Amino acid sequence: MRFIYIGKKKGYDMAYVSAFFGAVRQFSDLNLNTLKPDNQSKTYAYYVATEARANYRRRKIYRRYRDRDMDGYKAVFSTTELATLFHFPNMNIKAPSVTRVESKKGSAPFNLPVK
Repeated sequence: MRFIYIGKKKGYDMAYVSAFFGAVRQFSDLNLNTLKPDNQSKTYAYYVATEARANYRRRKIYRRYRDRDMDGYKAVFSTTELATLFHFPNMNIKAPSVTRVESKKGSAPFNLPVK
């Protein structure tokens, strides 16, 4: 799963990044792994030539995103972990944008073939 947020410094708002990770965090489980950002994908640099090194990291991340380059760390999920990404782990979570569909249980039709 990849997420990239590009914008000018004037309009850059860290709340968008926090909102994305908050949406992904709801699928975490205490007994299983959790999704979190990789340190290689962060755009910071310390000590010498910090601005040039940070810009290099930004360009590298953008190039890898644009080219769909899969270099770097790869995560392998178990079937349970992968299922938590596509199924809500807890139905007590209130998601206002997800609508519930009313349905009723029924039996199978009587004319189904047996063999």
